[in-house]
Amino acid sequence: MSKNVNSQELKPDQLNDQPPAESQTAVKLEADKRSSLETGLSKDTAFVAAPRAIEVIFDPGNRSILLYDGKNLVKLASLYAWLSGNRKPIRMNDQSSVVEIHTSDGSSEYNGTRYLIGEAASRQPRYERVYNRPKFDECLLYLLPCIGKLFPKEKALTLAVKVNATEAELHQNLLEQKLKGKTEATIDGRDISLTVESVTVFEEGLGAWYLLNDSEPQIKGHYTGVLNLGGATIDSILVDYDGYVLTEASLRSPKGGTFDLATEIRRVITADRADMAYLEADVIMNCLEFNDYVIDGYDFSSVVRNEIDNWFKSVMGKTQAVWSTYFHKISRYILTGGSAYLVIDKAARSPKFHVTRNPVYDNVIGLYGRQKINS
Repeated sequence: MSKNVNSQELKPDQLNDQPPAESQTAVKLEADKRSSLETGLSKDTAFVAAPRAIEVIFDPGNRSILLYDGKNLVKLASLYAWLSGNRKPIRMNDQSSVVEIHTSDGSSEYNGTRYLIGEAASRQPRYERVYNRPKFDECLLYLLPCIGKLFPKEKALTLAVKVNATEAELHQNLLEQKLKGKTEATIDGRDISLTVESVTVFEEGLGAWYLLNDSEPQIKGHYTGVLNLGGATIDSILVDYDGYVLTEASLRSPKGGTFDLATEIRRVITADRADMAYLEADVIMNCLEFNDYVIDGYDFSSVVRNEIDNWFKSVMGKTQAVWSTYFHKISRYILTGGSAYLVIDKAARSPKFHVTRNPVYDNVIGLYGRQKINS
């Protein structure tokens, strides 16, 4: 697989020691005498097997869209804009893709449409953020540009897609319906025929659990609490020693992530400084990501520290209420997700807390090569 500017090759020590997917092969089958009589085929007839499905892990996140194939990972901003007619995007860059969907078995409502997905979408006259839309309904829009970046030369692909999603059982049928089957599209000027052979949906946060459990197996009879702090959402799940999620003890909040934190920080700043009213929550989210809290000479780091404290206390309060029945059996906690870096210092105060090596990516990296655990 060749590299490209949009994919990040991960070092061997960042992986979960899973071997890369085998290359596709043509298989020659020799029919025995009995089968040749039954089928009328010569024993020397060669059969070419259907292309082997390539496993990929897909996360249509509210802040970033991620796709991982066991070696390379693509990350695109969760922004998109509809392009009417043949209109060219403004200030296009290599962190974005233009996708034209010709036909799709699962998402036929997008047949004949063109979209710009990624960072450059914010420069168009009108654009949407993924967290403002029903992202699982629109998941094909977010998968295709990542396919184009991750597989820069292929014109035909067969995939087995594993999806990182909240309320996995609830969204399994919908994601199958929207992704499974054949899609013909043009991605950045290249025609691609995509066949999604299977779709398996994993609970948000399980990838991080798998990675920790590889090195520190859970004790039988105990549980791990996983707090997935996302760009827009907060998810907390309880996982038993073999990877089964206790859905009755899970917290799924469609709000409460970094975007809500940034919105509150903006409110506090503008209440004190009317001249900072031009600040948008997206700008503050970028400040949080890069730990840079000075804008136009105004230092608001003290506001950030206070609001992060309040935000994390609120998250933990809600989570503890859901997990109260199981506290005596919870032996460890994992912090993961795109906002986990904001509270690493707080997690370090307790030996029970573990922050994943790369909170932004570990929920997809950890799912590669895994089999889903059912009740």
